This record gives sequence, C-alpha cells and structure tokens, in this order.
Amino acid sequence: MSNEIKIEEMFMPSTGAVRERSFPTKIYTLYLDDVIGAPSEYRDHMEALEAANEWDDVRVVISSPGGRLDAGLMLINGIKSCRAPVTAHIHEQCGSMATGIALACQNWMLGDFAYFFVHTASWGTWGKDSEIRSQVQFMDKRIDKFLHEMYDGFLDEEEIRLVGKGQDMWIEAEELRERLENYQEVRAEQQGCGNPDCQECGIHEEDEDAKPFSLEDVISDAVAEGVQKGLDKILKKYELVEKPKKASSKKKPAPLDENKELSDYLERQDAKAD
Repeated sequence: MSNEIKIEEMFMPSTGAVRERSFPTKIYTLYLDDVIGAPSEYRDHMEALEAANEWDDVRVVISSPGGRLDAGLMLINGIKSCRAPVTAHIHEQCGSMATGIALACQNWMLGDFAYFFVHTASWGTWGKDSEIRSQVQFMDKRIDKFLHEMYDGFLDEEEIRLVGKGQDMWIEAEELRERLENYQEVRAEQQGCGNPDCQECGIHEEDEDAKPFSLEDVISDAVAEGVQKGLDKILKKYELVEKPKKASSKKKPAPLDENKELSDYLERQDAKAD
C-alpha cells in the first residue's frame, strides 16, 4: 500500500463568454506512507506527476520517516515539473528525505499531530584510503548543497549550518504551520508571479542588464555600427580626419628689453635738442 496511487475523476463546469462545456478533472492521490525505497518503486508516481494537467489536482499523502536520497530527489523533480498544483497532506511523521518531498509541493495540509524531523544525511563507504578520502570530500560538498537547496527559506542560515554539523531538529505542528507560511512567501518572492508586466516582480527600469533584447534593438545597434564603420572609411580615404598640428621649428623672437629701448629714445631726443 505504500506505493499506491488513487485516481478519481470529476466533472467541472468551465465558464466562458461563448459556450459552456464540461471536462473531466482528475484527482491523483500519491501515497508515501512507508520508508522511501529504491527509485524503481516510484515509477507510477512519476508517471502520474507527468500525466497530470494544469486543471487536475495532485495530492501527496505523507507519513514517512524518510529514506533513500536518490528516490527522494527523483520525486522532488517530478513534483516541481508537474503542471498541476501539488498539495502535501501530512498526518503525522514527516522525517528526513520526506521533508524535502513535502517542501517541493506548492501547498500543505497538516494534521494536528504533524511534525517535521530534520537532520543531515547518513551514508557509508569502503575501499582504499585514497578512495575514502576522495568520496568524503565529494559527499561533504554534495550534502552541503543538498541542505541549502532543500531548506533555504524554511530554515535560516544558522539552522542549516547546525543541521549540517549533525544537530537534529524536531518541529511540531504549530511551529510547522508558521514556518511553511513564511517559506511560501519567500519562495513566491524568489520565483515571482510569472507575469513579465508585473511591477512587483517584473523587470525594473533600473535593471538595464536584465532587460531582454528586442529585434528592433538588435537592428538599430547593427545599423549604427555599420554607419560608423562607413564614415570611418570615407574620412580615412579622403584624409578628412583632422591631423594633429606640428610644432613650429621657427624660433620665437626674443622679447625686447623695455629699459634699453627707453634709454635709446631719450638719447636721441637729447641729441636733437643740442
């Protein structure tokens, strides 16, 4: 029963100005009520997530202590790429890898005794000393990246650091509701509403680098560049480019000695008087 999928159909009337019709809306219920096993156990879950349309409803019922990382990441990717909104129904325990699956959903329904159990990954290896050292370094980076991508916005930076160092976190239903509300707001700010014309999360005027290029902009830039290159060729061909002035080789006349000129003038006047 841990991998059971329940599919229900209902008819939802669509509203429109021209005509009305009914179309089947499916409800997909995916159960994760056991330890998360091998990825091959969740092929039906992945097919259901891929088959759901945007008007369908997908529900993931979680009561799991967690389990394998590879299967959990596969389900997380399936939930994020699902066209339909996905709601996690958490009745009681949701631990370890199961918390990541729950946080990948868009909405949450919590029972009164629901709780999160958050901790770092558990793993082991064997082999030669060099192989073990290499794998430990690889896994340290991988686990740190995993914790940040999994819990960013739900836990703060210090809490993520402590979890990475080995500290466990137990989060009861009341606190869990508050954290999920904050997490939903943070995620909405990061993702935006999807409307490029939105003034709140669209492209702002001051962010010029983020504006997409239009065809008109590309053509205008290309024409301006071509015109400038053409002008440069014409100016060079007809030597219309202003040449720098050469420094004159002629020596400037020495400045007159005003005192000597005055003395000569006075002597001439005295000679005339005599």
